Amino acid sequence: MRPTTFVRAAAAVAAVGALSACSNLGLSKPSATETVTVQADPATPTTAAPAAPAPSATASAGFDFDLLYVDSNAPACDSIWRIGSLLPQDYEWCADAEGNPVAGVRIGSCEVVTYNNQFYAIPGRQIEAASGVITSDPRYLAALTSCKRRPFPPQ
Repeated sequence: MRPTTFVRAAAAVAAVGALSACSNLGLSKPSATETVTVQADPATPTTAAPAAPAPSATASAGFDFDLLYVDSNAPACDSIWRIGSLLPQDYEWCADAEGNPVAGVRIGSCEVVTYNNQFYAIPGRQIEAASGVITSDPRYLAALTSCKRRPFPPQ
Protein backbone atom coordinates (compact mmCIF):
# COMPACT_ATOMS: atom_id res chain seq x y z
CA MET A 1 0.00 0.00 0.00
CA ARG A 2 1.35 3.45 -0.93
CA PRO A 3 1.88 5.91 1.96
CA THR A 4 -0.76 8.40 0.75
CA THR A 5 -3.35 5.63 0.37
CA PHE A 6 -2.56 4.42 3.89
CA VAL A 7 -2.91 7.96 5.31
CA ARG A 8 -6.28 8.42 3.56
CA ALA A 9 -7.55 5.06 4.82
CA ALA A 10 -6.45 5.84 8.39
CA ALA A 11 -8.13 9.26 8.24
CA ALA A 12 -11.38 7.69 7.01
CA VAL A 13 -11.37 5.12 9.84
CA ALA A 14 -10.69 7.87 12.42
CA ALA A 15 -13.51 10.02 11.04
CA VAL A 16 -16.01 7.14 11.19
CA GLY A 17 -14.94 6.38 14.75
CA ALA A 18 -15.32 10.00 15.81
CA LEU A 19 -18.78 10.25 14.29
CA SER A 20 -19.97 7.06 15.96
CA ALA A 21 -18.71 8.36 19.31
CA CYS A 22 -20.77 11.52 18.83
CA SER A 23 -23.94 9.50 18.48
CA ASN A 24 -23.42 7.95 21.92
CA LEU A 25 -23.38 11.19 23.94
CA GLY A 26 -26.74 10.45 25.51
CA LEU A 27 -28.49 13.22 23.61
CA SER A 28 -31.99 12.44 22.52
CA LYS A 29 -34.52 14.23 20.38
CA PRO A 30 -36.87 16.37 22.52
CA SER A 31 -40.45 15.19 22.79
CA ALA A 32 -43.36 17.23 21.45
CA THR A 33 -43.86 18.81 24.89
CA GLU A 34 -40.32 19.99 25.52
CA THR A 35 -37.72 22.07 23.76
CA VAL A 36 -33.95 22.14 23.93
CA THR A 37 -32.34 25.40 24.99
CA VAL A 38 -28.84 26.00 23.66
CA GLN A 39 -26.67 27.61 26.30
CA ALA A 40 -23.16 29.06 26.20
CA ASP A 41 -21.87 25.49 26.49
CA PRO A 42 -23.77 23.54 23.80
CA ALA A 43 -22.52 20.24 25.25
CA THR A 44 -24.98 20.59 28.16
CA PRO A 45 -28.50 21.10 26.78
CA THR A 46 -31.38 21.76 29.13
CA THR A 47 -35.09 21.28 28.64
CA ALA A 48 -37.72 23.94 29.08
CA ALA A 49 -41.45 24.24 28.63
CA PRO A 50 -42.56 25.33 25.16
CA ALA A 51 -42.69 29.07 24.67
CA ALA A 52 -46.03 30.83 24.44
CA PRO A 53 -47.10 31.57 20.90
CA ALA A 54 -46.16 34.99 19.57
CA PRO A 55 -48.89 37.57 18.97
CA SER A 56 -50.30 37.16 15.50
CA ALA A 57 -51.58 39.69 13.01
CA THR A 58 -55.29 39.70 12.35
CA ALA A 59 -56.76 39.14 8.92
CA SER A 60 -57.14 42.88 8.48
CA ALA A 61 -53.37 43.32 8.93
CA GLY A 62 -53.97 45.02 12.29
CA PHE A 63 -52.54 43.73 15.54
CA ASP A 64 -54.17 42.01 18.50
CA PHE A 65 -52.15 44.12 20.95
CA ASP A 66 -51.77 47.86 21.47
CA LEU A 67 -48.96 49.66 19.69
CA LEU A 68 -47.84 52.53 21.88
CA TYR A 69 -46.34 54.60 19.06
CA VAL A 70 -49.43 54.54 16.81
CA ASP A 71 -51.53 57.69 16.74
CA SER A 72 -55.05 56.78 17.86
CA ASN A 73 -56.36 59.42 15.45
CA ALA A 74 -55.09 57.63 12.33
CA PRO A 75 -57.43 58.25 9.38
CA ALA A 76 -59.60 55.44 8.06
CA CYS A 77 -57.88 53.41 5.33
CA ASP A 78 -60.94 53.79 3.08
CA SER A 79 -60.62 57.57 3.28
CA ILE A 80 -56.91 57.54 2.35
CA TRP A 81 -56.64 54.78 -0.26
CA ARG A 82 -58.82 56.07 -3.09
CA ILE A 83 -57.71 55.79 -6.71
CA GLY A 84 -56.58 59.18 -7.99
CA SER A 85 -56.16 60.76 -4.53
CA LEU A 86 -52.76 61.95 -3.39
CA LEU A 87 -51.03 59.85 -0.75
CA PRO A 88 -49.96 62.27 2.02
CA GLN A 89 -46.23 62.98 2.00
CA ASP A 90 -45.99 61.99 5.68
CA TYR A 91 -48.19 58.86 5.41
CA GLU A 92 -47.34 56.19 8.00
CA TRP A 93 -50.53 54.21 8.70
CA CYS A 94 -54.29 54.20 8.63
CA ALA A 95 -57.03 52.52 10.66
CA ASP A 96 -59.04 49.57 9.36
CA ALA A 97 -62.81 49.19 9.83
CA GLU A 98 -62.31 48.00 13.44
CA GLY A 99 -59.95 50.88 14.26
CA ASN A 100 -56.80 48.72 14.20
CA PRO A 101 -53.65 50.34 12.79
CA VAL A 102 -52.50 49.22 9.34
CA ALA A 103 -48.95 50.28 8.52
CA GLY A 104 -48.01 51.23 4.99
CA VAL A 105 -45.67 48.70 3.40
CA ARG A 106 -42.75 50.64 1.94
CA ILE A 107 -40.84 49.05 -0.91
CA GLY A 108 -37.71 50.27 -2.65
CA SER A 109 -35.45 53.26 -2.23
CA CYS A 110 -38.16 55.72 -3.31
CA GLU A 111 -40.63 54.29 -0.78
CA VAL A 112 -43.45 52.97 -2.91
CA VAL A 113 -46.17 52.35 -0.32
CA THR A 114 -48.62 49.51 -0.88
CA TYR A 115 -51.95 48.82 0.75
CA ASN A 116 -54.02 45.64 0.68
CA ASN A 117 -51.82 44.16 -2.11
CA GLN A 118 -53.85 46.21 -4.58
CA PHE A 119 -53.13 49.94 -4.13
CA TYR A 120 -49.77 51.68 -4.36
CA ALA A 121 -48.31 55.18 -4.41
CA ILE A 122 -45.17 57.15 -3.73
CA PRO A 123 -45.85 59.55 -0.81
CA GLY A 124 -46.99 62.90 -2.19
CA ARG A 125 -48.12 61.35 -5.48
CA GLN A 126 -51.30 59.88 -6.92
CA ILE A 127 -52.69 56.57 -5.62
CA GLU A 128 -52.98 53.83 -8.25
CA ALA A 129 -54.65 50.42 -8.28
CA ALA A 130 -52.89 47.43 -9.78
CA SER A 131 -54.55 45.56 -12.59
CA GLY A 132 -54.32 41.97 -11.40
CA VAL A 133 -51.36 40.79 -9.35
CA ILE A 134 -49.55 43.88 -8.06
CA THR A 135 -46.05 42.46 -8.58
CA SER A 136 -46.83 41.90 -12.28
CA ASP A 137 -48.49 45.27 -12.93
CA PRO A 138 -46.35 47.31 -15.39
CA ARG A 139 -47.28 50.65 -13.79
CA TYR A 140 -46.36 49.36 -10.33
CA LEU A 141 -43.02 48.06 -11.64
CA ALA A 142 -42.42 51.45 -13.29
CA ALA A 143 -43.09 53.16 -9.95
CA LEU A 144 -40.52 50.89 -8.29
CA THR A 145 -37.89 51.76 -10.90
CA SER A 146 -38.71 55.48 -11.03
CA CYS A 147 -36.00 56.44 -8.55
CA LYS A 148 -33.62 53.50 -8.66
CA ARG A 149 -30.35 53.36 -10.52
CA ARG A 150 -30.89 49.78 -11.71
CA PRO A 151 -34.13 48.45 -13.19
CA PHE A 152 -36.32 46.33 -10.94
CA PRO A 153 -36.36 42.77 -12.34
CA PRO A 154 -39.82 41.50 -13.28
CA GLN A 155 -41.05 38.51 -11.32
